[in-house]
Amino acid sequence: MSTAPYFREILHGVPQFKSEIDTVLKPCLDIEIEELDPVELAVLRLSPGNCSSALTCPTAW
Repeated sequence: MSTAPYFREILHGVPQFKSEIDTVLKPCLDIEIEELDPVELAVLRLSPGNCSSALTCPTAW
């Protein structure tokens, strides 16, 4: 089973749904989203994108 479609979905899905992801993240943060380090923000944005794809998530590498 190729993992390429899964990673492609995350790679393109995060930028596509960035505002929706940020809306989900904001209540969970104790600082403004703009104050986050770019790397921290990128990792945080990956998590909801990853969870939303959980049904298609590869189970074996």
